[in-house]
Amino acid sequence: LVEIDGSQSGSLGFLVLTDNTVFRGLVINRFSGNGIDIDATGGGAAGGHVIRGNFIGINPAGTAAAPNTGYGVFVRSPNNTIGGANPADRNVIVGPGGAFEACVRFEGDSGATVDGSIVQGNYLGTNAAGTVGLGGQDGIFIGPGSGVLIGGTAPGAGNVISGNAVYGIRLLSPGCIGSTANNTIQGNFIGVDATGTAPLGNAFGGVSMGCAGATGNQIGGTAAGAGNIIAYNGSVQATGGAGVHLDPAAGTGNAIRANAIFSNVGLGIALGFIDPVPNDPLDPDSGPNNLQNFPIISSATPGTGSTHIMGALHSTPSTTYALDFFSNVACIPFPHEYLEGRTYLGSGVVATDGTGTGFFDLTVPVQIGAGEHVTATATDPGGNTSEFSQRLPFTTAPASGAPTGGGGASGAREPHARPA
Repeated sequence: LVEIDGSQSGSLGFLVLTDNTVFRGLVINRFSGNGIDIDATGGGAAGGHVIRGNFIGINPAGTAAAPNTGYGVFVRSPNNTIGGANPADRNVIVGPGGAFEACVRFEGDSGATVDGSIVQGNYLGTNAAGTVGLGGQDGIFIGPGSGVLIGGTAPGAGNVISGNAVYGIRLLSPGCIGSTANNTIQGNFIGVDATGTAPLGNAFGGVSMGCAGATGNQIGGTAAGAGNIIAYNGSVQATGGAGVHLDPAAGTGNAIRANAIFSNVGLGIALGFIDPVPNDPLDPDSGPNNLQNFPIISSATPGTGSTHIMGALHSTPSTTYALDFFSNVACIPFPHEYLEGRTYLGSGVVATDGTGTGFFDLTVPVQIGAGEHVTATATDPGGNTSEFSQRLPFTTAPASGAPTGGGGASGAREPHARPA
């Protein structure tokens, strides 16, 4: 690595006004502005840039932050590649601490687009080992901007996006001008270290979407390798601390499927508010993801290598929904801990009748452990995913209380469900 130290320059690092540039093997730090600034406005860069194998905003040893005062990488052009699935292509990028500044920022406005850009295999917000958070603002900020792939399903394509002072990923058009639509977030570690096991949370939350232009985005998916790990986020509890948060103004069609979402301070999936949103009859309400109703699970029974799950979904009449099922650890800190989904168990479908009720009786190909709690989400044909359902313990001990009544020291009871 060749270090380019901008502490005496008084300017940004690289301003790119051409196309098909390659950055590799550089340490770019301490500049008074963006480390790399790719700008296609006014007939500038056409895109196709490749940024691989660099340290940006960090010291040459990869152990301490040495941030540029702007974004680590600022992109206003299409079809760029930042990182790659090969470990040698990994960038380690640490952002500054200023508001709305990030390790990587995509901005498709002023006649520019960021469509077709890819961010893969990078460590964003951590040291070079992916074990310590070095804290800028956001890991990745897209706004406005569409058609960006963050991670992917191939081995090594996922990014570690952890240890940031605000969100891991934020989709937000400043001033709610423009859209952040049709972006894909798959296979990433958001809030955990490079092993995927140790806590390394983003302070405000994992993924945040804001403004009506946040539509048609995909977080996770049922294909192999598509699910993200989104965990341990939200140490700044006043923000809600959700794994995935759609603010009250966010749009619709945001599919959030088959991710491992657990141990966040707030809800696993929050639609508009930091507290759970109750179901409503026939689901006519509007809001982020149309405030899609969640399923109600009535039983979850382990079999040999499988789990049999029964329940109902009350939602829009005569509609077919995709259901995703998850298990959660048996021991939770308190009965009404916020609702999440640690381990993806499998999926199925349910069709509602003319009254808006659909009963499901499904078997998923993963056996849950004794006492584990099962949750589920529902996703409508338009890609609107619900919050997580209530937890359901499939066994209790003892099976019933004392004949004289009262829970007693050994009584067990199911946590309360939200209103159906």
